[in-house]
Amino acid sequence: MSVQVMKYKTFMEERFPFKFHFGNYPKRKQDVHMHDYVQLIYVMRGSCRHFYCDRDLVISKGDLFMIPPWVEHSVNTDGHDADIVMIDFLPVLVNEKLAGFTQTVMAWMNAGSNANPDDEKPSSEAPIEGQTANLRGTWLHFSPEKQLLVEQLLLDIADELKHKEKGYEFSIQLNLVKLLQLMDRELGKQDRNSREGRANRLKQTHFDQVIKYIAENYMKDITLEQGAELANMAPAYFSHQFKRTTGTAFIERLHETRIERAKELIIGDQLSMTDICYEVGFHHLSHFIRTFKKKTGLTPTAYKKSLSYAPDPEITPFC
Repeated sequence: MSVQVMKYKTFMEERFPFKFHFGNYPKRKQDVHMHDYVQLIYVMRGSCRHFYCDRDLVISKGDLFMIPPWVEHSVNTDGHDADIVMIDFLPVLVNEKLAGFTQTVMAWMNAGSNANPDDEKPSSEAPIEGQTANLRGTWLHFSPEKQLLVEQLLLDIADELKHKEKGYEFSIQLNLVKLLQLMDRELGKQDRNSREGRANRLKQTHFDQVIKYIAENYMKDITLEQGAELANMAPAYFSHQFKRTTGTAFIERLHETRIERAKELIIGDQLSMTDICYEVGFHHLSHFIRTFKKKTGLTPTAYKKSLSYAPDPEITPFC
């Protein structure tokens, strides 16, 4: 079965090869495909599934992927409510400004540089094999503090596209470079924290399993000891290494997942706040309200009242 190839020439301008997609997708199923350009995927709210590197991943708010050229993937929301940003661009748009970076973002972004964009599929010389199996280089989960920085850059890009004032393309280019620079620094931190090599790669696999378990079982009582058992580590060591590797404490990751699901249920407007509290795994309404406000700055009721945003028609939804 052939895989669809998305070509930049079908929807990007040669002089400014860039496209920005933002949308709310309660039921979205993409076919597996690849592109001859780079794609960034960021989850602003909710959760979805991402087929990538031959794995079916559960991703949620704060997760960012860089999809190099000629790599198969697909995004599916599976009935969940998710706000997803996708940025498509050619490396030539930013290569000059990123030339000072080392073997991180630049290496992944130009992974398919040996392939000819006019071909229907990459040549056998394209440096893809072996790289596509590495999630660590292309999948980042930002801490809540860094999420604010990422989302502000994305909102600035959306605003520039909406108003298209003089110099807007240059401003978009700068914001994209800042985003890639932020990714580069985070990847650098990952590298510095992964000197142990093979043992750390195995550790990351264990943490991926724990994160997936949280995403699929957040409504249950999940303890630190259970997470440690899944990762085959002692609880104290697991707690330290989980935060060091993912940037978020185990309990914070659990709370983030529960609150994101609570937002989806609030938007659905089918359950009371008390029912939502129990549905997402909290046992006390006061704890739910306190945690929700800590993560969002609003109580659940205030959040519900604030729901008046609709995606701007000028921003192209992905298809």
